[in-house]
Amino acid sequence: MKTAIIVDSTAYLPEELAQHPDIYQVDLSVVFEDGQLMKDSASLEDHIAFYRALQESPSLPKSSQPQPGFYYQTMDLLVDKGYEAIITIHLSAGISGTYQLSRMVLSEYADQIEGYAVNSRSACIVEEVLVRQALYLLECGKEPKEVAQILDWQKDHTDTYMMVEALDNLAKGGRLSSGLALVGSLLKVRPVLRFDEEGKIVLFEKIRTNKKVFQRWIQLIKEKQAAYPKGVMVLITHANNLEDAERIKEMVMEHDHSIPIYIGRVGPVIGTHTGERCLGLAVMPEYDPSK
Repeated sequence: MKTAIIVDSTAYLPEELAQHPDIYQVDLSVVFEDGQLMKDSASLEDHIAFYRALQESPSLPKSSQPQPGFYYQTMDLLVDKGYEAIITIHLSAGISGTYQLSRMVLSEYADQIEGYAVNSRSACIVEEVLVRQALYLLECGKEPKEVAQILDWQKDHTDTYMMVEALDNLAKGGRLSSGLALVGSLLKVRPVLRFDEEGKIVLFEKIRTNKKVFQRWIQLIKEKQAAYPKGVMVLITHANNLEDAERIKEMVMEHDHSIPIYIGRVGPVIGTHTGERCLGLAVMPEYDPSK
């Protein structure tokens, strides 16, 4: 069955995925106080420019979900191209309305094309790897409905953690309580955050140093491996902090060099809330229908 994949820009797809003929992207954007509009992008140059502008801005820019009109245009294009099914993969419904938008649009095209919406319950590198998984499963001959079910299983069993330099942006953007942000700054700790079962950002643990955070993440990977003997993947993401991302990768490889590892970047929309130098780690199990 000819199937297209729609993903939003917060996946920050590398070029070889972004140019795949069956992948289509809908863009989010950020608007600064002075009216400057910056479209979400996977470009390293755009990321550098964005974080420079973020540092210079007196207030937090506002992020917005994809324009509904563009989503409808994309759907019309896919119908005209003869696609029979669509799988959408979007950032967590707990922090954005993009997933709900996709469900609404797909329902309106239900009489023209099969549609399956996947709420990643995360963002960035998790979305990217779900896209990779979808392509692989489709190439293996899986039907779109089964592919969506497998992706749902994988994201439901994925643990995503974050460490940010400062919690102010998350609190100002309404993605985290102001009380938690205050605690983090007063105690000078590294609050480790996670996406909960609803896809919202919540406190996981408070740890004193980056080194101890990284060590804790290795421990969490070990626990996930024990729970999923068929294997796990480690997904690392960073906001202009490749040095620490590579450091985490080295620690993972020292623990187990056979684990598949993916590294991605945090761009404007997600970076608006996490700030520069944010680090994220997700542990995603290989699909196991017995679980």
